[in-house]
Amino acid sequence: MMTKLAEALPGVSFSEAHSLDIEASAEVVWAALTSLEWNDLRVTAPLMLLRGMRRTPAAGRQRVLEHGPATLMCLESPKYAATAAIGRPWKLIPEFGPKTTELHDIAGFREPGWLKYGMDFTLEELPTGHTRITTTTLCEPTDELARRQFRRYWLLIRPFSGLIRRDMLRAIARRARKGMAPGQRVLIGPAPRFGLPQYLRTTFTIPQNPVLRVTNQSGRTITLDREALDAVPETTKTLDLHCVMTWSVEGTQWTGWRFTDLWTHHLSEHAQPSTMELIFTGLDGATASIPLVELLRNDVMFAHTRDGKPLARDHGAPYRLVVPHLYGYKNLKHVCEINLVDRHLRSPHEPWIMHRVGRVDREERHGLRVNRLARFVYGILVRPTLRSYGVRDPRFRPLTRNARLGARER
Repeated sequence: MMTKLAEALPGVSFSEAHSLDIEASAEVVWAALTSLEWNDLRVTAPLMLLRGMRRTPAAGRQRVLEHGPATLMCLESPKYAATAAIGRPWKLIPEFGPKTTELHDIAGFREPGWLKYGMDFTLEELPTGHTRITTTTLCEPTDELARRQFRRYWLLIRPFSGLIRRDMLRAIARRARKGMAPGQRVLIGPAPRFGLPQYLRTTFTIPQNPVLRVTNQSGRTITLDREALDAVPETTKTLDLHCVMTWSVEGTQWTGWRFTDLWTHHLSEHAQPSTMELIFTGLDGATASIPLVELLRNDVMFAHTRDGKPLARDHGAPYRLVVPHLYGYKNLKHVCEINLVDRHLRSPHEPWIMHRVGRVDREERHGLRVNRLARFVYGILVRPTLRSYGVRDPRFRPLTRNARLGARER
């Protein structure tokens, strides 16, 4: 397909193109592209500095499309963007020609001895729910002398040019994936109970009047009953949960207490300055050690109700920790005890099955850093595993919007 930049530069002599498929919707990738800053680029910014194009500290915080060596000419959300300029980049200090803001001005420029050049970005939504972003660089000399001068320069900088384009695409991907759930698919139908197999059939009794025991580093313990918990402001949030085995459940409503409020009302005064992690223990014997900083977010819940009904046994009664930005193995069920500690309590399942933190947007499925292999293995195991949880015919759809790891309040 002929792009607007290609139409403006029909006599192209030098060009290159690079593409990357990103696990996000076109809207998310577009937002990442248009908000990309020079600070996001790990290779490009130093190379541009060497060329004398980014000299001030403030330049690093500027957006690439709006404050680059070429002028932003076209912006068609969420599909296409183009920048272009006239210059003599082969000079020791790059020389810029007449300032233009329209592609038709670039097309009509004919003065000898110059190079008309530009770079555009095209976004294409794929059937998988991913988005393919392609960047194309086009260079059109205005006469034969400019062509010869630029050819020598092009032979020198071509490898670096490709490096810069790939660096930009990777930076856009990092921005698009930030706060999102890569490698996940949405499970169609009701959410089953899930968890590590050794806890699925554990025998335990849910007390009629449950209490929450909280113990700090010095061994001092306080007990919070339902009356004490109800003194904390109650809220309802709609959250997406993500199982490490690549399936997700969207839009579950949880009612209970924000963990930040629970911390403020009951736990902070019980903590010590050295408190850095909290160890949650369930009635089924499961445990999860979570850094305090990961818990003090607005969307972390200590829930007693799911979709308007009190928690059933399968979903974590009497109380369940809901941490949407961490994988399901950190969203502990049947919570009955919290220990405030000054270190990480290493699970026996680390690093093979669990990561010490388990952040979804960083794809911390485990501590081995082989996520492609993990996705492949989980892709094979996910259906038989879900059947063991009671899902007879597991079906999925793409996570087309790559669920943001946040909350919507009611």
